[in-house]
Amino acid sequence: MGVDLKLDPISERAFKKNLKQLDNYPKEVFRSIVSILFDIRTAAQNRLKENGNIVTGRLRNSLFVKTPNQIHAKRASNALSYSYKGGSEKRSLDVALRGFEGAVGTNVEYASSIENGSAPHKITAKTSRGLRFKIGKQWITKQSVNHPGYSGKSFLGWAVKNTNFEKRFDEARKRIEKKLK
Repeated sequence: MGVDLKLDPISERAFKKNLKQLDNYPKEVFRSIVSILFDIRTAAQNRLKENGNIVTGRLRNSLFVKTPNQIHAKRASNALSYSYKGGSEKRSLDVALRGFEGAVGTNVEYASSIENGSAPHKITAKTSRGLRFKIGKQWITKQSVNHPGYSGKSFLGWAVKNTNFEKRFDEARKRIEKKLK
């Protein structure tokens, strides 16, 4: 048993317009999620600076926001390469994203040690020149050193906990309400 509904032309146009607007809602929410990811990235970069973790700026400058096809993540500050004192590198996050997903992170190999800490370990020189570091005014060269470990200073997890999600979703709600008027 079926039911046929017939709308008058004005109601039909209004109905189609409202359906079309519904297509924009997920995009508006996703736009807010991308803004949140950039807020997290900025907070993490500031945290690294505050904690005194910056020597060359490599980790700070490597933080990257990724979305499928870089939808909404194409910003000048989110270029695919970055510079730091001593060089330049490509940014990348090896994560598979689809639909309305996004990620913020880094490909710098020592980032997890800064975030989570590390156990005591031995560091061995990769070249015959050895490891060179300064103690006081004197430069010392060694083939290996025993690192005492590091308790870690969270920057990315801290940024997630200290980002105002409500503000960005409230902005999306206002944009959606404005489109409905």
